[in-house]
Amino acid sequence: MMDLPSEIKPSVYTVENRDDLDLPPAPPEFEEGNASLIEETIDVNIGTEDEPRILKLGSSLTPEEVEIHTRILKEHQKAFAFSYKEMTGVAPHIVVHNLVTKSDAKPIKQKSRPMKPKVALMVKEEVIKLLQVGFIKPVDYSQWVSNIVPVLKKNGKIHICIEFRDINKACPKDDFPLPSIDIIVDATAGFELLSLMDGFSGYNQIRISEQDQAKTTFITPWGTYCYAVMPFGLKNAGATYQRAMTYIFHDLIHKIVESYVDDLLAKAKKRCDHPEVLRIILSRLIEYGVTLNPEKCVFGVTGGKLLGYIISSRGIDVDPTKIWAVLEMVPPSDESGIRSFLRKLGAIRRFIPDLSFAIHPINNLLKKDYSIDWTEDCNEAFDTKSVKGQIITDWLADNPLDGGNLVDLDFPDECVYYIEARPPISECPWYTNIINYIMDHTYPEGATLQQRRWLRIIVAKYVIIEQVLYRKVFNGILLRCVDTEESKKILHESHSGMCGGHFTGHATARKIHRMGYFWPTLEHDVEFVRKCHKCQEFSHEIHMPAQALQPIATPWPFSTWGLNLIGNFLPHLQTAIIL
Repeated sequence: MMDLPSEIKPSVYTVENRDDLDLPPAPPEFEEGNASLIEETIDVNIGTEDEPRILKLGSSLTPEEVEIHTRILKEHQKAFAFSYKEMTGVAPHIVVHNLVTKSDAKPIKQKSRPMKPKVALMVKEEVIKLLQVGFIKPVDYSQWVSNIVPVLKKNGKIHICIEFRDINKACPKDDFPLPSIDIIVDATAGFELLSLMDGFSGYNQIRISEQDQAKTTFITPWGTYCYAVMPFGLKNAGATYQRAMTYIFHDLIHKIVESYVDDLLAKAKKRCDHPEVLRIILSRLIEYGVTLNPEKCVFGVTGGKLLGYIISSRGIDVDPTKIWAVLEMVPPSDESGIRSFLRKLGAIRRFIPDLSFAIHPINNLLKKDYSIDWTEDCNEAFDTKSVKGQIITDWLADNPLDGGNLVDLDFPDECVYYIEARPPISECPWYTNIINYIMDHTYPEGATLQQRRWLRIIVAKYVIIEQVLYRKVFNGILLRCVDTEESKKILHESHSGMCGGHFTGHATARKIHRMGYFWPTLEHDVEFVRKCHKCQEFSHEIHMPAQALQPIATPWPFSTWGLNLIGNFLPHLQTAIIL
């Protein structure tokens, strides 16, 4: 085992000569200075001139508010760790991480992987740092051994990740629940001032139980070591950290603080209350030994990025940097690509109105009766502004650029041209290809062999009688095929017209079939009844409990008379009104 040196010399491998290391980039959580900001900040020094300790405050704070916030931060300096030596860690009597393995799990020792000499020297430097701060310790004859995965940070240094794949498989899942991101984001929007905080070195603030430390053993060219603190990558590390945060802030969560693993957020409905909120939270952190990363904290801002969303006093927006994967996608060509696109949209569906209607042509491709044929309708749904661009547009509209030239409304010497895009005069109905094949046995232009085979199969369900196309159903009844325009009239008439009773979507669809009409998207189109104003206004009344009839009491016979008035009748009935 190597000896600890008295001091660590800086690495000779800088940003300029790191290209030949051939290492993957480090995840964002391993980078320094990753505060989630959407507004300008100012730096305040809570230390001395000789030893400055810089923190960030929101630029929207008044001078008086800056002074108050700075004073509170100075009073609670112990809540911040500007180096690993200042990180106290959570006391073991509050929480420790246990690596409970399954009874039938067999220990696995991974073999050491070779690495380049330059990388090995950088690993040695990082191991020495971890030894000096007490995060790891030497270990011999461990039953569990994992390999290291060095990743390259933006500053040219490396971070050692451990491949805990085998030990994670042997550990049962900790069922302690993580908070719902949607609930946290919704509970944070609308507050005037916020403070975004991040734990220093994250999971490393919680210790691992003595009997389980050897299970975290990892192998390097310089020896084998195990973690004394909880590292990143363990299966139940997030649940353990969240358990600690819930224990510490159980009486403040959803009131003045929100916690998601190592992300903390202090919030105040009124600006004047925010300093006291900070005082309570920082005091609680000091009491339990939790320290914050000053480079990832910002205090007294009107908004910020939280868990993939932009939160502020006016509400919730999606983070534009999180949706580039959607904006840069090319049209998918197979089922897996379609499902990948729909999954990405699902993460931001709350920001897109009527998303299911907009991407209906794409959803149809995943149905059993549809072949994966990327049509023009799918392209239109894929490229539509409401699906891929509405979020960026809304965000830019709410954050206008400064310094733009104002438009002269008088237009003294300018001409304004207006181009009106008119829809085509006529469009072919959905059954055009079916009629053409039945009448002339012709296929659509450019149809593939698979599409031709599919057309031959479905035409068996149709028949033409007196130049009218009908769909044959299982009981022998013929349903007349209607185009898009006629189907809209039938829908509204069946639901809210003279023969409609404001039935549910499925009941309306069955009624249309009984009336003798058919079009392929009927089951989807009847969903429009959910937007019916009268249905929403009076739907609660149909669920009222039944009440007994109340007879009209009369003191003596013929004291009360009832009159039924019916009319007006058509003139040819020779009766206008009936009493």
